[in-house]
Amino acid sequence: MAENEFVVSIEELSARKVVKRVDNTQSSGSHDQPVVSTFETDEEHSTLIQEKVISPTDSSWEEKFNMLMKEEENDEQEVDPMTFPKPKIQKVPPMLRDRKNFEKYFEPRAVSLGPLHHGKPKLQVAEKYKPKLTKRFIKDRGTDKGKDLYMKIWNNIKELRDCFDEEVTKNLDNETLAWMLFFDGCSTLQFIHSLVRNELKKFKIKNVQIAFSQQDLFLLENQLPYRLLKLLMNDDNNEKNSNNKYEESIKEFIHMNVMAPPKYMRKITVNMEPEPAHLLELLQSTLLDQPPKTTQPQMPPAAKEKKTVHREKEKILDHKISYRNVQELKAAGIQLKPSGTLSLKEIKLNSRCFAGYLKLPPLIVDDSTGPLFFNLIAYEILGFLCFLPVPVMISAKT
Repeated sequence: MAENEFVVSIEELSARKVVKRVDNTQSSGSHDQPVVSTFETDEEHSTLIQEKVISPTDSSWEEKFNMLMKEEENDEQEVDPMTFPKPKIQKVPPMLRDRKNFEKYFEPRAVSLGPLHHGKPKLQVAEKYKPKLTKRFIKDRGTDKGKDLYMKIWNNIKELRDCFDEEVTKNLDNETLAWMLFFDGCSTLQFIHSLVRNELKKFKIKNVQIAFSQQDLFLLENQLPYRLLKLLMNDDNNEKNSNNKYEESIKEFIHMNVMAPPKYMRKITVNMEPEPAHLLELLQSTLLDQPPKTTQPQMPPAAKEKKTVHREKEKILDHKISYRNVQELKAAGIQLKPSGTLSLKEIKLNSRCFAGYLKLPPLIVDDSTGPLFFNLIAYEILGFLCFLPVPVMISAKT
C-alpha cells in the first residue's frame, strides 16, 4: 500500500458525514433564498443548523389579502338586490360571444346605434335613413328646437358617457360622442314613433330593413341610454308631462315585441318606473314582471328575490341539474300547459301519480326569438359579472 493511502470504514464515513448548502443568491439574481448550513458528526457531537428566514418585502400582498377578507365579510351580509348598480352598455361577455355560431346573435344586421358598431360597412344602407328620421323628429318637436336638443346632449355628455363602459368610448372625444348620440337618439325615437303608427312608408324604408332594424334595437351592443331618449323627448319647462306621445310609442313598441299571442296582448303592462337603463332592460322587465295569474298577496320584490335565490341554491346543492328538451319531457310523461301569465318567472312543474305538468308562459317563436333571448341572457350575465369581488380579479401587473 502506498505511503499516502489510508483506509476509512463505512461506519466511520457515515459518522463523519458533512452536508453543506451555500447561499447562491449573489450569483442567481435578486431571488432571495433561505441559507441553511448543516454539519453532522457522530453522536458525541452536536448538530449546528443556521437558517435565515426571509419574509416578503412587498407589502402589497397584505393589502390584497385584507381586501379579499373584507369583501368576504361584505358578501355574508344581506344585500337588497334592488340596490345593485346596473351594468353599463358594453360588449357581450366572451363566454357567450366566443362560442361557435353565437356571434351572429349579437351583431346588428341593419342599423348601428351608439359607438360599438358605428361605421361598419355592412350597416351603411340604414345610415341614409337616419337624416330623414332625425329631421322629421326635430320638425315635430319644433323647427327652432334642433340646436337646443343638441345642447341638452352636450350639457349632459359626462353623464351619458358614464352609461357606457370606459372601453367603449375611450377613443371618442366629447363632441364626437355627443353628435353620435344626438343623431342616433333622434332617429331611433322617430323610427319607433313612425313604426307603431304605420308611417314608415313615408321614409321609403323597405320592409326587410324595418324588420331587421326592429330586432337591432334590442341587441345588447346596440343600446342607447334611456336617459338620452328622455332628454330628447322632454321639454325643459315641463319635463314630466311633455311629449308623452313618444313615451307612449315606446310602450307600444315594447308591446309589439313581447312575443305574446294576440289574446294575451291586452294583459301586458309596461312599467317605466324605475327608469330603465335602455330598451333591452325595459323589454326584460316587461317579460319578467307581468302580474301572475293568482291573486294571492305577494311579498316585496327584494324579499321575494332573496327567498328565491336561497331556495335555488338549496336545490343546486341537493340535486344535479339536468336540462331536457321537449321531446324527452314528453317521453317521460310530462305534459306542457300554458301558465296563464306572460311572466317568464312563472314556470312551474307539478307532479302527480304517473304524470307531470310543466306550465310555461305562452310565447310566439319566430326568427327574432333567438337573438332576443340571447341578448337578454347576455344582459343578465353582465349583471352578475358586475357583482364579482374586485380583489378576485386583481391584475397580474400589480
